[in-house]
Amino acid sequence: MPRQKASDIESRYVRQHEIDAMDIGETVSISRRIDLEFGISQADIMLHRQRLRGSLDQQAHRTRRKFRGKEFTVESVSAMTQTGALILTACCTRTL
Repeated sequence: MPRQKASDIESRYVRQHEIDAMDIGETVSISRRIDLEFGISQADIMLHRQRLRGSLDQQAHRTRRKFRGKEFTVESVSAMTQTGALILTACCTRTL
């Protein structure tokens, strides 16, 4: 299996319609699973994380401009699976 690179990740994960329709307390997330057994650099992991979070940041910003008064929190989380894969997740939660 070839080594995974950050350039392999799609540059855009579109959840715009979901973010536009969220009620207070609801969350939309994007996750990416990376198999570490095939090797990936820390720089590529950071780039994956930045792209996931950056995509949701942009979409939340568009919704803020479109619907004045809506507020969002965008966060990122990392977790290891039992099989040794890394799961990167970016979450967007409507706060107001």
